[in-house]
Amino acid sequence: MSRKALITYGGWEGHDPKLCAELYAPILRDKGFDVTVVDTLDVYVDTELMSSLSLVVPIWTIST
Repeated sequence: MSRKALITYGGWEGHDPKLCAELYAPILRDKGFDVTVVDTLDVYVDTELMSSLSLVVPIWTIST
């Protein structure tokens, strides 16, 4: 069984959320995770996806 990780990023661009996501995704891949990277919070309502994950990495600042 493979380990799955989800990275979500967004919010205030001053904190470079996309750059942070791009920094951490390869590190997790090197550790054996199948990584999905998205720029939306809507993914959290996907119960099938969320129940399949081993790790969730939210990279958000000043967002609703």
